[in-house]
Amino acid sequence: NLLNGTFPTENGLLRTLEALDLHLNEFVGGQIATELCGLTSLEYLSAGYTALSGAIPPCIGQLSNLEVLFLSNTLLEGEVPQELSQLSLLEKIFLDDNKLRGNVSTMFNNMLNIVDIFLEDNEFTGEIGAEFIAGGTGLTRLDLSNNNITGEIPTHFFEYANLTVLDLHGNDITGSLPEPIPTNEKLEILALHQNILSGSIPPSISNLRVLLHLDLASNVINGEIPSELGMITSLRYLFLADNRNLVNGPIPQTFANLTNLEELSLKSTRRTGELPDFISEFENLLLLDLDDNDFSGQLPSNYSMLDKLQFFLVNRNSRLSGFIPSEYDNLSSLRSVFLDTTNLTGDFAP
Repeated sequence: NLLNGTFPTENGLLRTLEALDLHLNEFVGGQIATELCGLTSLEYLSAGYTALSGAIPPCIGQLSNLEVLFLSNTLLEGEVPQELSQLSLLEKIFLDDNKLRGNVSTMFNNMLNIVDIFLEDNEFTGEIGAEFIAGGTGLTRLDLSNNNITGEIPTHFFEYANLTVLDLHGNDITGSLPEPIPTNEKLEILALHQNILSGSIPPSISNLRVLLHLDLASNVINGEIPSELGMITSLRYLFLADNRNLVNGPIPQTFANLTNLEELSLKSTRRTGELPDFISEFENLLLLDLDDNDFSGQLPSNYSMLDKLQFFLVNRNSRLSGFIPSEYDNLSSLRSVFLDTTNLTGDFAP
């Protein structure tokens, strides 16, 4: 709707109200009124995508029946009150895209029914570890991305039977991926890029059997790219870019199994050898980023079969040589091509 004004204080009179949905309205400069905390029967509170400002009041802990709290994309700021952890029946919390602060380490320990946690794009701190949401066995989606969170990824994250999304990118998480990674039949998105992860990618990564999206880019991961990655045939998006400590070597032959890939980025991963012909079998491929490696030989002519390809980057591979295949003129979907700092010759005007 197009409601405007400040947050209504009269709502405190509605003691038996169970649901209050105000999202997508324009609260100009309004704050969450403390009278709201008198709605002790409230189970659902939604005021996201508004101009709510100020801090979340400590009295929010009085909403003991609250199951859903949706305050995404507002002007809220400041410290999240400790009283929030008193909401033991909370199932879904959305505080993303604000300027909120607070320590996440123990924020959810009393929320045994928690299913969805979205705190991305804030200023949260704290350490994740063995005790972090250890009791929340029903967790389905966890997004803590783009905060200032530290610690190491606990093994129990991969043991949640219903977890489909784990997004921790853009933090200061250290250590390595757990080994072994437990078998998981639900996790679809694992986004850990832009952290300080080290160690190697464990072969047990293949236990994430239905993974669609794996992003480990921009860390300090070392060791080899495990051939077991090629066993996750469900993968559509695979990003390993900017891990410059990986052992140099070719793209694993097992990647030939990843025929569902739509985006593949191996930029700055010390790949060597010739560009593999099997990539031509990735008929849904939109992005192929092999920039800044040590590939040699010629461009495979059969890449002309990638008729959906939009972005093709093989620049900064100085040992690539030979003529650009004339068949590439058939790549009608191409939007961007980067071939600079190679020894390729010929014209290519997609």
